[in-house]
Amino acid sequence: MNGPIHIVLDKSYLQGCRSSDLHEIAEKHRFLLCAEAFHEVVSSPENEMKGCVRKLLALNGRVDLLDHNGTLLKYEIENKRSCKPLSHHILPLALNPDWNFSFPQSAIETVTEFNDYWEVQRPKTFDEIVKEIISTCGKIPPVQVASQRDAVLKAYALLRSSHLPLPSAISEDWAIYRRLQVDLIAACEYMDSFQDGQFCIREERKAHNQIDFRVIIAACLAGGVATRDRLIRRYFQLLCPEGVLYWLEG
Repeated sequence: MNGPIHIVLDKSYLQGCRSSDLHEIAEKHRFLLCAEAFHEVVSSPENEMKGCVRKLLALNGRVDLLDHNGTLLKYEIENKRSCKPLSHHILPLALNPDWNFSFPQSAIETVTEFNDYWEVQRPKTFDEIVKEIISTCGKIPPVQVASQRDAVLKAYALLRSSHLPLPSAISEDWAIYRRLQVDLIAACEYMDSFQDGQFCIREERKAHNQIDFRVIIAACLAGGVATRDRLIRRYFQLLCPEGVLYWLEG
């Protein structure tokens, strides 16, 4: 893996780790915090949120806020090129000691308004998307999704809208490609839970998984992740076997 590896910081790790764990990682790597994960942090109960933010502030500028996954996709669609390097998509929101644990309005707009972009709108529920993927592409085994680019690009060609980049243009360096990998694996696993006309997965779990999926996409693009979430670990090890994983038992 070329270039410096950034470590995508998951909320589960941030919440459960010691400050010393973060500083140990920071000696070797720089952290990235996804806008989705940051929003999850600041919308948590106050004590939980403040505990996480104190750890971030103690990193003394070694953590950057990565723009929303939707805007990475928007960039690729508009420019027909990979969103990498991710350093081009760092939000100008410095975590500084004067921050009083509030979420600035500019950052709120960045996180919430991405849904206004037609390029990243999902008019269907994830359940409907899963059914569409399965009906169009069939169930592609996760190992195949991870290891066979041709299988992923074939699925992309079948699902692709005309405004998206051509299959020949995209690769593992693209957020579009990583997003599709995650969706294909999730579709396969969701269908395994399909019984009596519905998915046997709690709505709360589905919602949480959507945040985890965005963290996984960013982690695969960055090449590293710090997490204590088993789903994130499993997907990352499958999709980015040469990546750097910091795992915290919890």
